[in-house]
Amino acid sequence: IKPEGVVVAVPNLLAADFLAIGTVLKKRSLGLEIGALKKQDFVPSHELALSNCLHPDLPKAQLNREQALLFLKKENLWESDWQRGWTLASYNYLAIGWMKVLDNRSNNYLPTNWRIRMEVS
Repeated sequence: IKPEGVVVAVPNLLAADFLAIGTVLKKRSLGLEIGALKKQDFVPSHELALSNCLHPDLPKAQLNREQALLFLKKENLWESDWQRGWTLASYNYLAIGWMKVLDNRSNNYLPTNWRIRMEVS
């Protein structure tokens, strides 16, 4: 866990090597950022959503093209049959980011600087 609460994962066998490299080299990041601790909640990172390290049984919301474009514009979506809690938004079975599905809405956790700003159809 980094001082700002960000949790980073590295392979167990390489942990000592990562620490040694981190003390000598200027680096932007080492390992896979998996999320951050925010108050009493763990917020998964966008980097984790796009990684190939996710368990196949994680809750997923398969979005159609229109929904995926809305998600990528950072709009909030909601379907009554989506499982509550952290859900992986995906399009054509490829992960595109995290949503936190609540009882009557969802929060879109796509990083703001990744959003589509232009009109798309």
